[in-house]
Amino acid sequence: MNSKIFLISIVLVSSVAFSNVILTYPSSLSVVRGGNVTFTVYVGGSGKCSVWTSGRYVVEPKSVSINGAAKFTVTYISTEPNVGDGYLTIYATDSNPVKVKLRVLPNDGDKIMINETFSDDIKKVKYIKERISRDPNATANGMVGLTNIVIEKLWVAKSYIDSGKYYEAYKILSGMRPQLNALENYVGQKNCSYKSYVIIIVGACTLLLVLIVFEVFRHYVLK
Repeated sequence: MNSKIFLISIVLVSSVAFSNVILTYPSSLSVVRGGNVTFTVYVGGSGKCSVWTSGRYVVEPKSVSINGAAKFTVTYISTEPNVGDGYLTIYATDSNPVKVKLRVLPNDGDKIMINETFSDDIKKVKYIKERISRDPNATANGMVGLTNIVIEKLWVAKSYIDSGKYYEAYKILSGMRPQLNALENYVGQKNCSYKSYVIIIVGACTLLLVLIVFEVFRHYVLK
């Protein structure tokens, strides 16, 4: 009984708190990073009503008295620091807010960065592949297979870049970053091991040379 009373109370409070409803709005939006996108929102209800969004926006009209339904034109201004997917929240006076999927697309500067990242990754993979080809344990360690996976993803990214689909290329290059880092770390460890052996050998030879010089000095000079 108590639970039923509590549920009825919530319904009554909700009906009082939210007398308007957002009737229509975009199911998803795309905006170039730093740019803007315009869309329409219809609100149903009565009384003074305004519409606004999360982030930066411009809306017309700013406020209107509605008795049925009213149309608002909203311009969302992108301030996102990165390309990617997220959500935009749309609000209206005395109404439940709604969420819209928001895709932030690369701008011209981002496209240059994506091209540069792709070129750098190609150089890295060429170096990694050459180093791994000399490592007899690379196949057993899974590095050869991982290298082939990264190469395949790079060519997929290139096909997207060539067709102007920079968002898709960005996602591919970002998604493969952990795999490329793993390869770089593996090659780096191999380089460190090789350098360690060289340092040890050089140090041993230097010590031996010092001992020989000391013995010669002691034998002929101090005798």
